[in-house]
Amino acid sequence: MTVEEFEIVDLGVALDGAYDAFGPSFDNFGCAVVGIGDTGVAALQDALDQIAIQGLDASSVEAAAREASYFQRAAEVPAADLVIGDDLLEGKPVHYYIGIRYTDPSETPAEGEEEAATGEDGEEDGEGVTA
Repeated sequence: MTVEEFEIVDLGVALDGAYDAFGPSFDNFGCAVVGIGDTGVAALQDALDQIAIQGLDASSVEAAAREASYFQRAAEVPAADLVIGDDLLEGKPVHYYIGIRYTDPSETPAEGEEEAATGEDGEEDGEGVTA
C-alpha cells in the first residue's frame, strides 16, 4: 500500500535525541517517523526506510521530497558543518532531523466504502451501514 497523505517536516540540525517526541499530534495524520542522519539527505532516507520497514510504499513521499529539492547538493552538507559559529551546538554531537507525518493507507477506508457509525457505547448504530 502506498502512502498518499503525508507531510514532510524539515526539523534541521539539533542535539542527539532532540526530536524523540515528534509525532502526529494536532493534525490529521495518524503516524509519524523521524529520520536521523549526518546530512539532510541521510535523515530523509532514514525516515523513508522507517516507513518501508512497516511494509508501506513510500515512493510518493520520496517523489515529493525530490520535487521540493530535499535531495539537492546543499542537503549533503554535514550537520556538524552547519553549526559552525553556533556557541550552543558547535563541537557537540549533532544530527540532521527530518520528520514525516502520514496516514497509514491500511487504516483509511477504500474509495466508495463507508465506515459504520457507532454510538457512545462503541456498538454499531446501524446508521450509514451499507449492505
